[in-house]
Amino acid sequence: MNEKKKHLLTWLGNADCFSLKKKGTGPLKQVLETERFDVIYLLSNREKHETEEAVYELEKWTREKFGKACPWIKTFRYNKNDFDDENVVLDDPTDYEHVYMCAEYALKNILPEIDWHKERLTFFATPGTPIMIAALCLLAERIPHVSLIQSSEENGVKYIPWYIPDFSSLEPAAQIGEDVLAETADYFKDFVSPSAVMEKIIHQAKRYAVTDAPILLLGESGTGKEEFAKRIHKTSMRNGSFKAVNCGAIPEGMVESELFGHAKGAFTGAVTPHKGIFEQADGGTVFLDEIGDLPLKAQVKLLRVIQEKEVMPLGSENQPVSVDVRIVAATHKDLKRMVRDETFREDLYYRLAVLCLQLPPLRDRGPDIMKNADRFLNEANDQVYQKNNPNRRTFSISARSFISKQKWPGNFRQLKSVILSAVINSTRKELTDADIRTAMSVFDFEGKAGTQNQDDDHTSRDAGMKAGKSDGGFEFPEYDPDAPDGKSLHDSTGSFNLKTALKKIKVHYIKLALKAKGNKNKASKSLGQSYQSIDPLIKKYDL
Repeated sequence: MNEKKKHLLTWLGNADCFSLKKKGTGPLKQVLETERFDVIYLLSNREKHETEEAVYELEKWTREKFGKACPWIKTFRYNKNDFDDENVVLDDPTDYEHVYMCAEYALKNILPEIDWHKERLTFFATPGTPIMIAALCLLAERIPHVSLIQSSEENGVKYIPWYIPDFSSLEPAAQIGEDVLAETADYFKDFVSPSAVMEKIIHQAKRYAVTDAPILLLGESGTGKEEFAKRIHKTSMRNGSFKAVNCGAIPEGMVESELFGHAKGAFTGAVTPHKGIFEQADGGTVFLDEIGDLPLKAQVKLLRVIQEKEVMPLGSENQPVSVDVRIVAATHKDLKRMVRDETFREDLYYRLAVLCLQLPPLRDRGPDIMKNADRFLNEANDQVYQKNNPNRRTFSISARSFISKQKWPGNFRQLKSVILSAVINSTRKELTDADIRTAMSVFDFEGKAGTQNQDDDHTSRDAGMKAGKSDGGFEFPEYDPDAPDGKSLHDSTGSFNLKTALKKIKVHYIKLALKAKGNKNKASKSLGQSYQSIDPLIKKYDL
């Protein structure tokens, strides 16, 4: 399947003219080195000879850079001495009315030629005066399937998450392709989320979806990243299928075969050729879940897929296969930290993180908790009871209050499982807070089921010490220098002494661990120490 044709609309700026003439690097060169476009529309208010010289140098540079892949260039000139339409002249590049009129004139000629199912249009919001850039941004808002891109020496090339909120007090503006926007909006309709924070993210996702740029979804496990990716794929109107793969679930020796395919005889057991996920999704979207678990060797090959739009199946004897896929990746890990730790390739991160969406945890979504709880209750009832069964469960007021106050560290997965468990196990038609608490105890890894999500500190005091928490699941205190009864970090003279302080810290934590865990072996594990290192201290201080 052929790759979608990509169009770029841009003003011809001073920096571009200079870089093309002097062989330097300007904004237009920078974006073309990063993103390949088939057609370039140049809007120019310069003299004829200046425009023609810039076009000549640009064509020459693209031929040298890309060979046969150089884009077709069309110009729209608005200089008073040489213009393409006698009614469209741009004397002042800071005059908003004339700038906007010139850009609109170009679009009236460009838009009828674009097949939105097969082609993409991008506005370059860097060259030109601020007014020129603003005009393109405003026009981009009116056309749902247009994306914006910008470049700078400091931050490189990136797509812009641009949108203008729909203020109810304003008159609705006429939009080009309004029927398409209405159609794509439905794909997120069943993504239950009445919260304002998610409304903004969904709006961004719709804007991102119509580009072909990679999208990186970030967020805790269970926040709905795969469901989000599916809706992005549907909104994109890509004709191919949606293929999802969990990078952490594939055996390391099979990662390349699963993703990129293999030829017959590529390895023992490869009795038939196999198409990888990327070939299977040709023309569609590949969702790479838990991308942070992808082995480094496979990361190198994935980088090639993104850059060259082709895969190299195992054992194919250097016969690449062209693929047209949109990549949506997701992870709950800190990829920036992994890049610093050299466990994730920096160049791959730059390629994947062109567009990022951070999905907040359920506890930060406010009304989303009960809205989804009601949905999961309905699904659980459908699973356990018939539609008209009088025993179908409902939530009591106490259950609703309890559910809405929980932190839900497992997010949607935990909420759904807890409600299903409560529906099955409760003998009451109306579920209470006790039913939910009992169901939650299965997922309680710290012995604190049903802890409410309140803003207060929940500190506990032990001899004037504030509570902290260890990996072992019980609370550790932090020392207060002004605490009474000799519990401060100062010695008998009132001066700070590191040796004395360390001794007091060790004694107190060991005592607390022994009391919480009951024996030396468990206590040492809770302290992150070996039994051999803790036992001598227990004997030394007679604990």
